[in-house]
Amino acid sequence: MSSFLDNMRAGRGRALSSGPTAGPNQTLRLGDARGQAAVVVPLFVGTKPGERQAGEHDHDDAQDALRVILTQRAFTLRSHPGETAFPGGRLDESESVVQAAMREFHEELGVDLHALIGEGKAEILAVLDPLLSKHLLSVTPIIVFLSDVRGLSDLDLRVNRDEVAAVYTAPMDLFLGRDGYECYDVDGGEGRAQAVRVHSWTYAAGDAEPSDAGDVFRIWGLTAWILIHVAMMALDAEAGFDV
Repeated sequence: MSSFLDNMRAGRGRALSSGPTAGPNQTLRLGDARGQAAVVVPLFVGTKPGERQAGEHDHDDAQDALRVILTQRAFTLRSHPGETAFPGGRLDESESVVQAAMREFHEELGVDLHALIGEGKAEILAVLDPLLSKHLLSVTPIIVFLSDVRGLSDLDLRVNRDEVAAVYTAPMDLFLGRDGYECYDVDGGEGRAQAVRVHSWTYAAGDAEPSDAGDVFRIWGLTAWILIHVAMMALDAEAGFDV
């Protein structure tokens, strides 16, 4: 566990859109952003989910794997309905990115990260440089490690069903491999000088809450982009595909 913690701490503030991880986000200036948002990338070391379905991923055979908590947005939302996302949202007036991410985490999942950090049960590992979404929203990822969590049952989840349809976890090494993976290039759109590579995984989760939410989720777009680079940093490894 200590190795990935050291890797993440060493990467505090590292931009996802610079250096060896250069990508299409580099072609837009943050001054072009039409709003600011922050998301929590919640990491923990946990066991594989207790219920697995046909076609389960080899990654989940490991008992102690670095995992991430993901949400499926409510299908009634006006923007990105039903898509996999991180807990998070737009900044309120005078909020910092950390404050906004913590507030949104509590509003969506009912979990007070401030309290967990104060109790030594959670740690902010890194605040990464912002990225621009396809809708020109500046999104800042806040990497948080939950030291007392080994599965969703260890969190007192009180999910806001107006915003979140489901919560589930996935192993971080998934996002460096080709299991369930596909990609395609699309027109970069406004202000972009090159096509954008869209990464996507189809993943069968064994721990989705609520249990009737289904177990197959698509993880793609900006969420996948962030997961790829966080996995590269945390696991100190390269992706098995062209990023």
